[in-house]
Parts: sequence; C-alpha cells; structure tokens
Amino acid sequence: MSAIYKANGFIPKPVSHAAPQGSPEQERLLEEVLEETRQTDRAERSFVEQLSAMADYAQIFERRTQLLETCYLVAIGRTRPEDWIVSKDPQGDTTAMLAASGAQLVAEVYQVKLSNVWPKDDRGLFDPARTEIAAGVYSFRGSCDAWSRINGREQMVEMTRRSDEDFTGRTVDADGGLTNDRQKRIGADEGDLRSSVLTGLLTKAVRVLCGMTRVPPGDLAKAWKGTEKKVEQCRKGHGFGTSAARNASDVTPEEIKASVEKLKLEVTRCAGGDIGAAKKLIKEITSSPTFAGFDSLDRITKDFQVPQAWANLKKHPLYAPPKTAEREPGAEG
Repeated sequence: MSAIYKANGFIPKPVSHAAPQGSPEQERLLEEVLEETRQTDRAERSFVEQLSAMADYAQIFERRTQLLETCYLVAIGRTRPEDWIVSKDPQGDTTAMLAASGAQLVAEVYQVKLSNVWPKDDRGLFDPARTEIAAGVYSFRGSCDAWSRINGREQMVEMTRRSDEDFTGRTVDADGGLTNDRQKRIGADEGDLRSSVLTGLLTKAVRVLCGMTRVPPGDLAKAWKGTEKKVEQCRKGHGFGTSAARNASDVTPEEIKASVEKLKLEVTRCAGGDIGAAKKLIKEITSSPTFAGFDSLDRITKDFQVPQAWANLKKHPLYAPPKTAEREPGAEG
C-alpha cells in the first residue's frame, strides 16, 4: 500500500492518538469524563468476573428469585378478597387486579416510596392540576416517581381523575350538596376527587412495580392457602355482566326483586306487549330532573326506587289500571 502512495507522490502522515488540544479547563473536564467511564467499565468487568469465578453463581440467582417469589406471595397474603377485581376477557381467561384498598398493604411489604410528587402549591403540598373539560366536567392530574426498595424497580407514574367518572367517594347533587342517591348525583365531591389522585398514584405505582395489574387467580389461591380467603369472594369486573346486573344480583334484597318482577308485568301490560314501547316507558318512569332514567328495570337496586317507579307509572298517560289490580305497596292511586 505504501508503494502505491509513493508512486503517486503521496506520503500519508502518521495518525496521532493524542487527545485534542484545548484549554486547561476543557482538558480537565475531558479527563474527568474519561476517568468516570474507566471506573464504570472496571466496575462492570469486576462484577462479571466475580460471578464467573464463583462456582455457585447459578445458586445466587436462584436464591434471589426465591426471595422475590416469597415477597410476592407474602404481599398477596396480606390482602383480602375485596382488595382484588377479577375480570374475564373474551376468551374466558380471568385475571385479578389489585384495588386501591389493598395497595397500601402491598406497598408496606415491597417498601414502595413515592418521590417528586407534582404539582405542589406554595406550601409544598400536593396540589393536582385542574383542567376544565366541558361544561361542569373537569379533571385533576398528578405525577410522581416511584421506587421499590425490595426489588429495585422504579417508574414514573401519572394519574388523572375526572369529575364525571364512576366515583366511589362522596358525590354531590345539582345543588352542590352531598348525596348517596345515584339518581340525583351529578358528580364527585371536589375535595375527595383531589385526594383520590394521590391514592391513585400509589395504587398505580404498586401495580406496576409489584406485578399486581394482571395476577393469575391461581396466585391468589396459593397465597391464601390455609385461610378463609377465596378467589370467589373477590370483586367482579368486566366479563361478568354489566355493573348494574352485578349490583342487582349482589346487593338487591329478594323483596325488591319480587317487586321489580311485578312492575315488569305491569309495564308490559301498559305497553301492550311492545318491547320498544316498554323500554321507553321504563326510561320515563325511572327518570328524574337530574337523571335520564334506566333502560331496564333490572338496574333498580334501591328499595325506594320501586315505589317511585310505581308512582310515576300511575301518572303516565299509558297507564290504565286493570279492574282486578291490587294496590302495590308505596304506589299512588
């Protein structure tokens, strides 16, 4: 190769591997970066070399895996069936997700810590950012960094809660007063919704860091073995029918169901057997100034809703009492 260069009158200069010349400050900074890189490389090589030199390196990893599995089962063991929501996908496979009620119990085992919680007010207290979405609808949003001291995992987490979502805290009516009436409530209590953002951050962090988002029901059964806790006692999520149907089957007393069945027969009679007309009639007799009404009488879960629907039915233009009609408890007319 050098002969070819010389034949063409070109003599290449030797390549210099010296560091580029610069100011003393630049050279000092460059040397610090290079030294830090060399130290990191040495540390990584040292760790790998140490493991390679150990005859039982495989046992080390196996022991660590066993410790993490034990921590996982112990954490689940502290929870209760009501701390889990079991869901079923279209293929029929079921998984369980940790609810907020059990997140604190699991966080204590995994030693989950939240930091850099944002945003904060002038006093340094958590103050979730409010965003107006539509008329009367708003959201609160917050974020944080989360870390588990046990497994070393870390994650940045965000959480948003909306005022129009299905909220389990206190709710308000059109006048701004607190209410437990599902037909009268129009949204969540603002103070409770703000507080729920921080609860949501911890819950989401625990699910992600501790693998509690999609847990096989078998893991719950394994962790609860020898106790009275059963997977069948867990809360049911999607895939187990509508929430209204679950509520009706889980919390509605038998006497309410019986009254609903009688009301169904009367609605069908008034609608002349027309299914479409019956649905329209049901919506009208279960509506209120702040509620559009149910599309099915099976969604009735409160004892006061049955006589209220009967009263509205008696006032409806389609209603014509049969000659042998019996007076329903709580009904008018």
